[in-house]
Amino acid sequence: LVFNEARRRKRHPGDALDVHEGEEALALTDPARHVPDEELLEAELQEAIEKAIRALPEKQRMAVVLRRYEGKSYEEIGEILGLTVAAVKSLLFRARTELRAALNRYLEK
Repeated sequence: LVFNEARRRKRHPGDALDVHEGEEALALTDPARHVPDEELLEAELQEAIEKAIRALPEKQRMAVVLRRYEGKSYEEIGEILGLTVAAVKSLLFRARTELRAALNRYLEK
């Protein structure tokens, strides 16, 4: 969820402008208005994600990095970590739960 939010913020910088009554409703953005704020929030979110991943227990951290950043399958992660596929899925579930809890304030936005 946090990764998706970070990608969404990159794709849609700026806020939609208000449209007054009677005017055509267009989805316009004002990049000069909030880009520095968005960049700051993006940097803060990235830092929080990295910190939360570093705080995970070693096997959970390795599983998250292998799955999310290196695109490995459950089977490949199992081979690398010496675990069954079921154990990898369980490890990733626990890691995602911890990440969600650590990054909850960013998910509420």
